[in-house]
Amino acid sequence: MKVLFLTSYYPPFLENFFKQHDCSALSFEQTLNKLLEQHFADTGSLFYYTKEAGNDTFLIIANCEPLQKKWAKENNVTYTENWFLEIPYAQIKTFKPDVFYLEYVTEFF
Repeated sequence: MKVLFLTSYYPPFLENFFKQHDCSALSFEQTLNKLLEQHFADTGSLFYYTKEAGNDTFLIIANCEPLQKKWAKENNVTYTENWFLEIPYAQIKTFKPDVFYLEYVTEFF
């Protein structure tokens, strides 16, 4: 089963994380893993345990601009100043989930 999680992280956490960690040379997956190592949000745990249960999983941290733009670059996805909506939409279309867990409803409802 393919399970996709869409969430956001607290902006001050993201700002502090990228001040402390130089991820410029890392891939999307490496950067995501480095973020998940911080054990910041419950969605990371859901993502981990869903994957451990044998599911194909994908996690979108929609408001994480450096991460989102890495994914877009690696997947040849173009975007405009509306990257915040365009990149997650492209990720959803690319992954084609069976289950879509939307935790970040403010912008995506």
